[in-house]
Amino acid sequence: MLETFVLTSDRDLWTVRVCAHLFRKHGGQDRPVTVLGFSPPDFDLPPLWTFLSIGEQADYPIDRWSDALIGWLKGGHRPADVFALLLSDYWLMRQASWPIVDVLADWAMKRPRLLRLDLTLDRANERGAVDVAYLAFLDIIKAPATAPYKVSLQAAIWNRDLLLSVLKPGLSPWDVELSLSPELHGRQDLRVIGTRQCPVRYINVFKNSEGQALHGLDRLPLPERQEIEGFGWLQPG
Repeated sequence: MLETFVLTSDRDLWTVRVCAHLFRKHGGQDRPVTVLGFSPPDFDLPPLWTFLSIGEQADYPIDRWSDALIGWLKGGHRPADVFALLLSDYWLMRQASWPIVDVLADWAMKRPRLLRLDLTLDRANERGAVDVAYLAFLDIIKAPATAPYKVSLQAAIWNRDLLLSVLKPGLSPWDVELSLSPELHGRQDLRVIGTRQCPVRYINVFKNSEGQALHGLDRLPLPERQEIEGFGWLQPG
């Protein structure tokens, strides 16, 4: 089974509770997940969810976010060669195709030049995306070489060593997406692909770097929104 990690920060730690609840509710109840953060949560994680500290938050301000990620990828608790990474403000809005994610992971492990395999519609939504292969009922696609956000932090399967080869220290999450992607335009040794079927669909709760106003909650099914509101989980602390 593919290793799955959920990345968070001290500010956003409260979002893990909702993330975990919806992840498990939408087919992920049997999948182990490791939360990567700084300070441990002050609430219990559900079964099969564990927490791993990747440092002290004070040592990694937002403009050095990539340093923490690099340290984890190189450290003693580094992930397997291929792994899935999500952020804690990605809240699933429907059943996820986890068996298909595992199939994609097996496929990705056999392709050493594959940097990132998108699990959303990030690649498919780019103008000019074309089919390059088929796997079961999945259409494997790639976007044009000059398409932006090749290093998007939307949910994806990553190759650990290739990600390390493109990451640079001293970058915020937004710098990672905006400044690293253009550097891949001319590279033939790395591939970024996706599917048209979107195995994992979620709302992206924080629309911008401020991380305050919640975004897209109206896209959650009403019973689920009422449920998490009833739990009192929509407010930090």
